[in-house]
Amino acid sequence: MNRLYSELQRLYFLGEPRYRERGTTRNRENHEIAASDILTAEIFERGLAGNVEIAVVPTAANGLARMLAIRFNTQCGWKPAAELCEKIRNDLHLPEPAVSVSGEGGFLVWLSFFEPLPAEDISRFAHALLRSLEPGGTPGKALRDPHSNSTGLPELDSVPLVPAFHSATARWSAFIDSSLGSLFVDEPGLGMAPDPDKQADLLSGLESIRTEDFRRAIKMLGVYPLGMGNAETENSPSSANLSQFNKTEAENCVALSVAASFDDPKSFLLAVMNDPAADPILRVEAAKALLPYFEKRGS
Repeated sequence: MNRLYSELQRLYFLGEPRYRERGTTRNRENHEIAASDILTAEIFERGLAGNVEIAVVPTAANGLARMLAIRFNTQCGWKPAAELCEKIRNDLHLPEPAVSVSGEGGFLVWLSFFEPLPAEDISRFAHALLRSLEPGGTPGKALRDPHSNSTGLPELDSVPLVPAFHSATARWSAFIDSSLGSLFVDEPGLGMAPDPDKQADLLSGLESIRTEDFRRAIKMLGVYPLGMGNAETENSPSSANLSQFNKTEAENCVALSVAASFDDPKSFLLAVMNDPAADPILRVEAAKALLPYFEKRGS
């Protein structure tokens, strides 16, 4: 079997990976997998040869995934992708991610998970990561391309196969050494097909994120996973015992996404309670604090 395919299978694929040809659409409500949807080694070889542009479907029909790819388009440059890699490595103490030049301009940062995780939790983790890169906790202009919704955001529906030839630019996508990222700011990809064995060598030294490390990291970002079982719920602070946490622990575990200014505490608490991006613990606490304003007098 192709060494590169084996490395991708080790790091990112879940069972028999699904794929679609780039530019085609699927009914997302239809979870039936036809035989042609399976990304076999033979189909992978066709993609490597530039005969077809393939996108891998990262999430299985049961809602689990083992990979996360975050795209930064050309307008972002290399800096935000480099900052994301540094945060993953130095702040969250997670394994080094892979980096690829897209072949269409920009970069993708790839994370691998050792065990299948709920795609919803991976999405929450990705958005919290991006929020953490910007002062104030929300993705700013440096992460966004005004002409695209996919810049600085996770590729949750499908991820372009790497390496691959892109006919629109006549360039190849490829995994690269992250120390060389700045060299590709003005170049959408490689002018020739990358060597598959060298691509496999780049991936061979990478490790997957263990589930316990993912749980720790997502809490550090102020998000609690929703779909990881009762053990996680039991270990998570509830509104009843949140006051028992010390200040440092509370700051590490709870995120507030409300960024506007408010003239009075009631308006601020209402904003927190109604903010779907705020941590659920804070929303509950805000609702409890607002109860006296809404309870019927004399009740």
